[in-house]
Amino acid sequence: MSGEFKPEEIQEDLKEAAEDVRDETVAAAEGIADALRQGASDAAKSADHLLPKVGNLVSKAIYSTCYYGSYGVVFAALTVARILPKDSTVIHGLEDGADAARQAIEKAEVAATDMPLAEPAGMQA
Repeated sequence: MSGEFKPEEIQEDLKEAAEDVRDETVAAAEGIADALRQGASDAAKSADHLLPKVGNLVSKAIYSTCYYGSYGVVFAALTVARILPKDSTVIHGLEDGADAARQAIEKAEVAATDMPLAEPAGMQA
C-alpha cells in the first residue's frame, strides 16, 4: 500500500532537510565572514591612502591661515606706517612698542633657559 504512514521515512526526510539548512547556513555565515574580512581589509587600505592626504590638507590649512593672518597684520601695519609722517609720535610709539616686545621675548627666552628643573610637587627633600 502506497498510502501507508512511514514515520522512519518522514524522520529521514526531516533529517536531510535539516542538514541541508545547516549546510546552507554555514556557507552563508562563511560568506558573510569573508565579506567582513575583505571589507575590513579594504577599509584599512583606504585609510592608509587617505590619512596622508588628510594630513596634507590640515597642514595646508594651517599654513594658509598663518600666511594670510600674518600678511594681513603686516600689510595693514606697513600701510599705516607709510601714510603717517616719518617723525610723528605715532611712528615713535610703534617703534618703541615693537622694541619693548622684542626685549620682553628675549628676556622670556633667557629666563626659560636659565630656569632650573623643578622637583615634582611632594617630591622635595
